[in-house]
Amino acid sequence: MPETSAERRDEQVAIGEKPGVSSSESTESELRQLEAAISTGNVQEARAVARRLAQRCVKIEATVDRSEALASLRKQLQTRLIGMGYTPARVIQALRKGNAQSVDEAIAWLSSQPEVQSSRVVTPQPAAATAGT
Repeated sequence: MPETSAERRDEQVAIGEKPGVSSSESTESELRQLEAAISTGNVQEARAVARRLAQRCVKIEATVDRSEALASLRKQLQTRLIGMGYTPARVIQALRKGNAQSVDEAIAWLSSQPEVQSSRVVTPQPAAATAGT
């Protein structure tokens, strides 16, 4: 028995499509959403969109620019760690020397390293200023 438009509309709603939008348009839209989620590092959104596409048996082929992805990851890690109160210099150390690939790894490396004291020199107060008190 051929599928009615009402049945097709119900099927579209059930799998997350917008009724009245063709399957190819919906797929293209979701592929753009998937690409955006991956490029911004939004893992939850990427999984949700990929799951919806997989339920419809959409074949997905992806190419990742590893150097660009790594640079983006490092920038996000730096921003989060600095926002947590770590100094930029310590964050860079964690990423370079500690080879941290996640916030948890960076925090573990930072907490395992002794805090380096500032190397600024304290200048003594003149004797005349302290003698008058």
